[in-house]
Amino acid sequence: MFKKLWEVIKKHKFTTALAIITLLTVSFFVYLIYQQKGNEIKYEVQQVQKGNIEKVVSATGQMQDINQVDITPKATGEVTKVNVEVGAEVKSGDVLFIVDSTDLDQEISKARLALESAQIKINQMKEIDNLSVLRAENELGAAKNDLAELSLKHKQETEQAEADKDSAQTKLEELDEDDPLYQTYQDKLAEAERKIEAYKLNHPMEISEAEAKIKEKEESLNDIKAGSSSQDLRLQEIAIQEKQMALDNLVASREDYTVTAPNDGIIVALNVKAGDNLASSGSTSQNNESQATASIISNKMEAIVLINEVDILNIKKDQTAKLTFDAIENLELTGQVSKIDQLSTEDQGVVSHNVTITLDKQDERIKDGMTANVDITVAAKEDVISIPVSAVTAMGDRSAVQVVTDKVSIGRSGELTGVQTLMASVTTGISDDINIEISEGLSEGDIIVLNIIDPSDQSENNNSNSQNNQQRPGGSGMPFEGRAMGNFR
Repeated sequence: MFKKLWEVIKKHKFTTALAIITLLTVSFFVYLIYQQKGNEIKYEVQQVQKGNIEKVVSATGQMQDINQVDITPKATGEVTKVNVEVGAEVKSGDVLFIVDSTDLDQEISKARLALESAQIKINQMKEIDNLSVLRAENELGAAKNDLAELSLKHKQETEQAEADKDSAQTKLEELDEDDPLYQTYQDKLAEAERKIEAYKLNHPMEISEAEAKIKEKEESLNDIKAGSSSQDLRLQEIAIQEKQMALDNLVASREDYTVTAPNDGIIVALNVKAGDNLASSGSTSQNNESQATASIISNKMEAIVLINEVDILNIKKDQTAKLTFDAIENLELTGQVSKIDQLSTEDQGVVSHNVTITLDKQDERIKDGMTANVDITVAAKEDVISIPVSAVTAMGDRSAVQVVTDKVSIGRSGELTGVQTLMASVTTGISDDINIEISEGLSEGDIIVLNIIDPSDQSENNNSNSQNNQQRPGGSGMPFEGRAMGNFR
């Protein structure tokens, strides 16, 4: 077979040589094109979209029963009724037992009567003659009217005297001294001037007398209204306040005679029965030792987690939390921050605070001491632009994102080649450590660069990525040095 092929080649030397040269040439150009494409820079990209983002603080802790509550009544007397027994499940506010309150009720009745008597007494002290008050008020009103009329009269008299003076002066200026009327107007001028001087002297005195009369009527009215002395009234008011406080205290203590459950739970101890006589501190006539008359263990669980001193600044009461459990698969519960310890603990130099999470819903599978993984939501935003943290780079005191400026579509590979980019200055918001909010600098639909793939410098790129990761919050590096990346906007 090879011999026949060789013979054909020898017979068609020229044709064969031409075919070989053509094949080599085509292969060379194909190689060049492939090599060029293989060395072209690729951009790993993503289109900007809106979504929801939450910032959470994660911690691990243990579940525990809410502490046992011992009930020691303040009331003393005979127990008339017991409504529960050991093992009974109770709700907050359920009546456990009732203590006879007959003696207290009598004391409350006496206190009410004493208060009523004190109020009657002060009313008598304040009682006044309405007719006398009316008469005094009328006299005061008349005195004020007299002052007003006197002031008006003085004004009119003064104005008339001034007018007479001006008129007489005018006539004198018009008449000759030998005119028979000249002396008449001269007398009128003198009379007007005399009146003016008299008014200046007498009017203020008359006003003072009228004002003094008003003051006298006011004092008389006040004396009639005052009745008893202000000191006596104040002493009686104090007595009423004391009696009211005594009554309020007795009424408030009435609640102590109906003993209720302070919270939901199970009765684990009951040291009282109907007919027992409660003495002080909850002891009975059969047992004078001070002890709780009942004990309740809550059937509620809560989580206690340790939060470090940095994250504790973001924790606030009533923040929502999600809980999962290592021992119970597929169980996720919600809760709220109910308590933040002010005192800290220190372990190997790490300062932390205990935070209590109250569950919104209980689950009977949860046991005391189980491990709980807790995510506390400290901030949340809805319908905002968010991108991978790895796409954001710190450039001095600014944050920036590399944006594709060409209008292109992203294929399945999520990669683009031969496109123009620029660095966009952005303002960042909250982050969930995977994505970060962009409040300014990007728009929905923008295409951003997540990573740059350069086949001709892959190893150098990897080293550069590793270094850039230290400046980028939480993501893979994107090389900037030695790379033409367009303008900065």
